[in-house]
Amino acid sequence: MKEKVIYAGLLHDIGKLIKRAEGSNKNHSDIGVEYLNSIENELFKNEDVLNSVKYHHAKNLKDSNIVNSHIAYIVYEADNIASGIDRRPEENEHEKSENMKANYDKSLCLSSVFNKINNNNNNKDYIYLLRELKDESPNYPINDENIIAPNTKYQDLKIRLDENINSIKNPNSLLQLLEATMSFVPSSTNTTQVADISLYDHSKLTSAIAVCMYQYFEENNITDYKERCFNNNKSSMDKYREENYFRLVSFDMSGIQNFIYTIASKNALKSLRARSFYLEFLMEHIQDELLDSLELSRANILYSGGGHSYLLLPNTKLTTEVLNKVSKTVNDWFIDKFSTELYLAYADVECCSNDLGIYDNDNPDKSLERLKSKFKELSKKLSKSKLQRYTNEQLEKIFTLNKDIDNTRECPVCKNSGVLYESEEEEGKEVCEFCQNLIELGRYLIKEEENDFVIVVSEEKEKYSIELPTLSNNKKYLKIKVNKDGSTAEDNKRYYAINNFSSGKSYATNIWMGDYCYKDGKKAYTFEDFAKASEGIKRIGVFRADVDNLGSTFTNGFGKYSTISRYATLSRMLNMFYKRYINSLCEDKKLAIVYSGGDDVFVVGAWNDVLDFAKELRDAFRKYTCEKLTLSAGVGFFTSNYPISKMAELTGDLEDFAKKNNDNTKNSIALFGENRTRKGKEIKNEQFVFTWDEYNEILKLQKDIEEKCYFNEEEKVSDKVFFSTGLIYRLMALINSTEEISLARFAYTLARMEKDNENYTKLKERLYNSYQGGELERRKLLTALNLIVYKNRK
Repeated sequence: MKEKVIYAGLLHDIGKLIKRAEGSNKNHSDIGVEYLNSIENELFKNEDVLNSVKYHHAKNLKDSNIVNSHIAYIVYEADNIASGIDRRPEENEHEKSENMKANYDKSLCLSSVFNKINNNNNNKDYIYLLRELKDESPNYPINDENIIAPNTKYQDLKIRLDENINSIKNPNSLLQLLEATMSFVPSSTNTTQVADISLYDHSKLTSAIAVCMYQYFEENNITDYKERCFNNNKSSMDKYREENYFRLVSFDMSGIQNFIYTIASKNALKSLRARSFYLEFLMEHIQDELLDSLELSRANILYSGGGHSYLLLPNTKLTTEVLNKVSKTVNDWFIDKFSTELYLAYADVECCSNDLGIYDNDNPDKSLERLKSKFKELSKKLSKSKLQRYTNEQLEKIFTLNKDIDNTRECPVCKNSGVLYESEEEEGKEVCEFCQNLIELGRYLIKEEENDFVIVVSEEKEKYSIELPTLSNNKKYLKIKVNKDGSTAEDNKRYYAINNFSSGKSYATNIWMGDYCYKDGKKAYTFEDFAKASEGIKRIGVFRADVDNLGSTFTNGFGKYSTISRYATLSRMLNMFYKRYINSLCEDKKLAIVYSGGDDVFVVGAWNDVLDFAKELRDAFRKYTCEKLTLSAGVGFFTSNYPISKMAELTGDLEDFAKKNNDNTKNSIALFGENRTRKGKEIKNEQFVFTWDEYNEILKLQKDIEEKCYFNEEEKVSDKVFFSTGLIYRLMALINSTEEISLARFAYTLARMEKDNENYTKLKERLYNSYQGGELERRKLLTALNLIVYKNRK
């Protein structure tokens, strides 16, 4: 019955898409039932599911003859709760909504969830074009009130739904199909409400709420669902909505940075990609182990990414037992495999329907305060979990020497001691089994292997299998399966697609990942290849960035529009940008994405392409978030054999510099790497930290200089000024000088430049004015000259 509740929640509004595609005036509940009866998939023709779809509105439910124990009552209440969470009146509309007849517009487009972040004072309402999710390029929000969602586009979505719905074998594959087709379909077309929650997100939340209520009722022997969910007595319903049916749960994995970057190997890129993916996958796998134990679908995951996750679970004894088991089992396993490198913290709080953010017309601020207080309580408990990590038994295990480990042999990749095996990548080198298997995984992740593949979780250990923690009695392993026929139906296994929607009996989910890696034919570029391919100086660029003030955005950013639906939608949209759309921004550039997810990005490549990518990423992100969110970044330049951990650390330091820039308003970029000295003068990192607008001015200045000059004496250009590297260095030294005579020397140096062409006067004025323009303008000039030197050094 649990699975029927999940299906009913996911499908209760399926008729909305069909109605808009067909242009019908019939009730969407009836259309939904007709559609489900018309398909071949018997899973959705179940009477309990069909009646839940048919009777999920009050009028229909009141006139029905279904028994009091029917799940339709639960789905009805879950829909009410989710709708009360999703839908907010537009500004000032709540004052007159009681007397206003709802105005429905079938051509209404989905509004961007970013509209309501940090107040929408510019009166711009950005909307999405109606389309499938499969397109690889971003669906940028558009500020154009004349754009509509035509029923022809709905027809295209219905065709995609028709083509795939009969192959659905489990709730998770249905969830993925709804995400593919309904991510840009508005749940409500009521023009008096904020229409920024998609039909996919609404259906997902309804399903999660419904199954939590069902499991709570089941454990507490509550069978009269009509009394609990469809009671005409307002005081009774208010009482029930204050009962803690739910558990809000948060997981956080610690030690990610050190685990990923503390390696040194010829196969650095494969190892980095595999390690970052392995950690990302660990969180997905742990959540699926938890959900399987509770017989839930992935609809109950509100957010997952970057080592963090939030789930909505039923408030039952079984949930408590499983959560405790997850914490102990996973951390015991981490200690066995990685000592104290990794740790999984978790916290949970009980909550009721009203805590989740149901809108109250009489007291609009009430729901906001209740939801914020729950997240605040959850955050405090999670922080406590991180501080009090281990049980006494686990501490004893940590401090007891494992005599079975060969401490005389250390893996050259991960630096851990143990049994080593001959490397299959480098002759004469030995590595541990874990690192060898990760390198093999990395070959697929950087697309060194051209075959389509899926990730399989199985109890069978094969060559290159990587062990995973499990809640069952049998060990489980991650392995690659070449997937030529798309089959994912084997017992006792879970399948995960990569950047590709799939289906099947054992299908868990699709994992989006930024997996771009520049290749020469079939060969993926290495760090050394990137350095050699760089323009001018042979260095690799390392780019790290994350979103500014994201924590406060989640805490206070939506104001009165704060709901659990918007938090989940915001998280999903950010994940889509950093895990999916980022690949299109890298196209044709000599780059490789090491990690991208949540709000964090790590990219390596030819230094000049990394700088181009940095600007394009920022511009795309600004457009994608309706100019409401910003990011800060660090870009370091290194030799290809520089220690990876130091690259990550130093570029992370630059990212921190960027976040402290401009009186901590952030929205900046920091360049170049370590502090350096030239002729006894220290060039501090702060000199190369700029807001993105200032950085754009630097690029414009660089281009302006380059258009007027040539830099190779052997390749003279008659109408340009010769600008030698030595001359540039002299000007840079004078810019850094604090002596009063420096201005005169700067002017004198410019006067000695080649003068017999028309560009000399313009160049001299441009350089002199920048020098005279104050400290910021001098720093811009210094940075532009640095970039020109890097670009032209041999």
